[in-house]
Amino acid sequence: MKMTKFAMIAAVSLGIAGLSTACTEDTERPDSMFWIGEKPVGNDNGFTTGDGKNGNGGNGFGLESGDNGFGNGEGENNQAGGYGEFNPEDQDYVDGFGRKITNAPDFMPVYFPFDTFAVAPTESAKISAIVTFLKTNPGTGVVIEGNCDERGTQEYNRALGERRASAVKDELVANGISEARIRTLSYGEDKPAVSGSNNTAWQRNRRADFVPVLMNK
Repeated sequence: MKMTKFAMIAAVSLGIAGLSTACTEDTERPDSMFWIGEKPVGNDNGFTTGDGKNGNGGNGFGLESGDNGFGNGEGENNQAGGYGEFNPEDQDYVDGFGRKITNAPDFMPVYFPFDTFAVAPTESAKISAIVTFLKTNPGTGVVIEGNCDERGTQEYNRALGERRASAVKDELVANGISEARIRTLSYGEDKPAVSGSNNTAWQRNRRADFVPVLMNK
């Protein structure tokens, strides 16, 4: 009889612990605090294998419908070369840094897991693409635009967007690009790539975009 009661108590305890763990894993905090490394890769914030259906083509980092996963599919590489003469816009962009290049290649955004500004290793090919472009096209620069999903305060998301842009800038500098050729800009939640209040939209909106420019001399 004593063994039966002990077994029942153990089973109930395990059930409560399992329920607590499930609730913790299924609950996402709003985009309002830096949350790095608290969820294991492969969980809701993990990176999964997908089919490159994000509509952006190059490098095939497709987004699946699963929570916060980045798919790794197939697509053409973003590589510089063969673009001829650049066509810059008339007006300067970002405090006279340079003019947007209208016929530059479309570079893939660098995506971020929820509430994180650390650049994942899976995004390295996208960064290599802009490094190649800058190294093979003297006189060009890049503006990195940091973005967040809609959750959290505007003030916090603006700061998080800047940290995301700065993290990508650090990767470029580590790959031999001069800081003088890079500017960062944060839109916070104000420039969503996709409208909607769901995981698919949030995944696409947590990103850093590359805007190539012809630098002012």
